[in-house]
Amino acid sequence: ALGNDHKHHGEADETRLGDHHHVDCARIVPDITDPVPVRSPLVVLSALAKIFRHKDVVEVGTRNGDSITCFAHAAKSATGIEMVQDYCKQLDIRSAKLKAAGGKGFRVECSMFQQAKSLGDADYITFWLGGDRRNLPILAHLHAMQARGEIVRPNTEAVIAFDLRSGMDILSYNYWSKHAAWTQLVPFDECSHCQRTLTAKQVTGFTTCKRAEGTFAISGFRISQLSNATLDAAWKRGFPNWRHLHDYDNYSKTCHDPT
Repeated sequence: ALGNDHKHHGEADETRLGDHHHVDCARIVPDITDPVPVRSPLVVLSALAKIFRHKDVVEVGTRNGDSITCFAHAAKSATGIEMVQDYCKQLDIRSAKLKAAGGKGFRVECSMFQQAKSLGDADYITFWLGGDRRNLPILAHLHAMQARGEIVRPNTEAVIAFDLRSGMDILSYNYWSKHAAWTQLVPFDECSHCQRTLTAKQVTGFTTCKRAEGTFAISGFRISQLSNATLDAAWKRGFPNWRHLHDYDNYSKTCHDPT
């Protein structure tokens, strides 16, 4: 079951940002590379881009860059941290194309997150990597950076996305949502796009559309307010056995794989 204690990124923020600040990633990123769930849904990226407007944002785990390309349109600056060299090359090409078209482009830091310098000077650090095996080490690393004085901005927030159809994300969300400064739920439906991608065999190793429709949660965590007790409790919870994670999946009953 999902936790029910949501502090929504709500009415005050909507009033401050205004509807005229809406960013439509589906419109401004025409060359979408990855399908859901290889990347976050476009409406989720649009909701994030609205939060990141006129701010400095860093994304951990950028892959082919569908997300950071959208963020670059709204943010003051955007940086993608990616550890896979082949993706880094594609990201550099994609950023150059953005600049050639008159946009700002984005910076690429090709490294593990533990070595990434850009984490120390950002308004928002965002990631969707799936479950506490990845969420917890990043939050713990940011907490340690804060303690060492390596995060220079007092209000830096980590913004984590959770796919509420994925067992490992559900388990992570049920814990972290209780400690979030805010949470926003974003329903999405990219079933038809997923089915077209699957039929065309455009992505190697991608085999199902059962998570191409559902709801994402995006939650914000002020790094300076993460406590040792919260992190220690998360470590003590441990991680579920990989073989049993799918027991918690909540797959779509309406988005079927193409036959």
